[in-house]
Amino acid sequence: MFRLVSVWALLGFILMAIVGDRSRLPAAPEVSIPAGYKEVQLNGHKFKLPLGFDITVCASSDVVPRPISAAFDDQGRLYVSD
Repeated sequence: MFRLVSVWALLGFILMAIVGDRSRLPAAPEVSIPAGYKEVQLNGHKFKLPLGFDITVCASSDVVPRPISAAFDDQGRLYVSD
């Protein structure tokens, strides 16, 4: 039992060291948007989409808190499962 607890504690310390304080990391360099693409912001995230494509939220975390899978049916309806 002590070994199991020790292993989990060690893994926790390693994870904390990896994730740690992100404020010490250098800022990500600005990347220009290639021709034929547009940048879209959605829920605080930036997406680069080809021109003519669009992105929308179809199932927020209120409806599906932990989305596991998603699929379209024959009529184009999207099903997201938890």
